[in-house]
Amino acid sequence: MRHNSELTAQTKEIMFLRYGTEAPSKEKPPKPLLTMAFVAKLTKLPLYRVNYLNRMYFKESMPARQSLFVPKYRSKPKGRAVVTELNITPEEFRFLTCDENIQAWAHLPLMARCIMFHRQYPDRWIR
Repeated sequence: MRHNSELTAQTKEIMFLRYGTEAPSKEKPPKPLLTMAFVAKLTKLPLYRVNYLNRMYFKESMPARQSLFVPKYRSKPKGRAVVTELNITPEEFRFLTCDENIQAWAHLPLMARCIMFHRQYPDRWIR
């Protein structure tokens, strides 16, 4: 219980120093008055702790992230046709170059994009 009250007290102190109020609005955070580094010096807490408390205060309930890298595929697929520039179908080409998919996958690495392709076309292999 002591830990929880100490955490709440530190959070209130940091919010007051940084934003001028102990409970700033979570929907639209106000403009900060002091930098994180200066708040850390004033409170004599490590900078990572001040950053952590600030993030935890404004953190919304986010869904758990699901990993895209579940199965490891073999280097040479068995029973799958390898997709190349010469044998790609128009449907697969549209799927890969669709504006919606390009925007939705912009933050994903290339391996994850290949996995997304495999989920749509399980019998085709792309490298």
